Amino acid sequence: MIIKKIKILSNPSVTGWIYNLIQISSVVFILPLILKQFSVVEVSFWLLLSTIAGFALITDMGFSNTLIRCVSLFRAGVKELPEDVSGEELANIESPIINVRGLYTLLKTIKKVYLYINTGCFVLIIIFGFFLCYNLFTMSNNSSNLFLAFGITCIYSTINVATSMWSSYAQGLGLIHKTNYIKVVTGSIKLLTLIILLLLGSKLWLLTVVLLFEAFVNYFVAKQIVSKFLSSLPNDLNSTIEFDKGIFKILWKPTWRMAGIKLGGYLINQGNAIIVAQIPNPAIIASFMFTKRMLDFLGAISLVPFSVNINNVYSNFVSKNNQDFRREISVLLFLGVGIFTIGSIGIGLFGNPLLKFAHIDSYILTGSAFVILALTSLLEIHHSMHAGIYMASNKVPFLIPALASGILILTLGFLFVSEIGVIGLILIQFFVQLALNNWYPVYLSLRLTKWPVRKYIYEMPLYGFGGLKNFIKR
Repeated sequence: MIIKKIKILSNPSVTGWIYNLIQISSVVFILPLILKQFSVVEVSFWLLLSTIAGFALITDMGFSNTLIRCVSLFRAGVKELPEDVSGEELANIESPIINVRGLYTLLKTIKKVYLYINTGCFVLIIIFGFFLCYNLFTMSNNSSNLFLAFGITCIYSTINVATSMWSSYAQGLGLIHKTNYIKVVTGSIKLLTLIILLLLGSKLWLLTVVLLFEAFVNYFVAKQIVSKFLSSLPNDLNSTIEFDKGIFKILWKPTWRMAGIKLGGYLINQGNAIIVAQIPNPAIIASFMFTKRMLDFLGAISLVPFSVNINNVYSNFVSKNNQDFRREISVLLFLGVGIFTIGSIGIGLFGNPLLKFAHIDSYILTGSAFVILALTSLLEIHHSMHAGIYMASNKVPFLIPALASGILILTLGFLFVSEIGVIGLILIQFFVQLALNNWYPVYLSLRLTKWPVRKYIYEMPLYGFGGLKNFIKR
């Protein structure tokens, strides 16, 4: 396969940004059509499918993150993987010669690991997904349509997990711009196809077929990119390579901790969807899920400036003094918080009037329920950016807070939603996050940069607003 070498698309940040824009466009253009065309039960079911797909991605237990670092080390010429795979070893290698045997051995090992992961993922997603959607199955007048869409979702979600292995390997080889480029192409085709199908009055299950096709293409292309690179290396080792227990132990050491963080994060972000899906009122399910999706969509937009510039954050942390570093990150923090605040006010004021004008039955939560849900999301965006800043120190001490928060939200949410309804679930998430997560990464980040809290309160917005002009000019 030949991939065009367009200069601007050889930049991973650019292709990543474009892909994010395509994902955002899916919400902007696809969701209104779904709200307009499908019943309340079908809308609720469509919104739940992303929760199922998200569950599939946590079953890789964080192997993909560790794999990137390990491939990078072998690509840079490391003879043997160190016990602590932090990535710091890359800076100490001069005139690196690619460790071909290491790359092939690592691939052989991780392929066997993902064989078990994919099998377990498919089984778990069927069990979890059926439990999650059972309430909607019973309320639907056309359950066969939902069952078919559910089955296809289980398949493409599992393929996405397999793709994450090849994409991570490609990223470790420095080829992430190529996989991102293909995702941009397939994502654009998917977006256009879904719009056409919805305008033609397509059934729900046919939309998931489009997602299945996208997953297949991304998988085969990512695999081909890696295979083509490895085949270009001079070697005759592939037939003699076997599963390496030593490499697996090194992979597993940092992975289990990341697995806990990913599980906790999933329960925090999707636990409320799991609970709400069991309410015997499809209108309430659709309203809550729609509101949450809109705020998640707004949060993704708010974090784009920070995500795209994360590499600059890490390099500036090393090369600049604390005062200059504070000024740099203040702009990103100010943008993230500012974009979300303005956007959530807009959704709260104009969301329902626009839905009513478009003759769409679904509605956005109002009053205190919306305010608390938006505030919860705002605080989460704020602390997630600070967590990213703290990770410049190569430390990730968020396992216990993430797991504890996720478990508490899920267990207490089930109790409170049955007593006082959706507002109980929203309050539980707000107070649990406030107690365990919203302050901890901020505290660590400010301590790392020696930034007193009382100064941060006024310096961050002051530096942030003042630095916007220079940031835009870059």
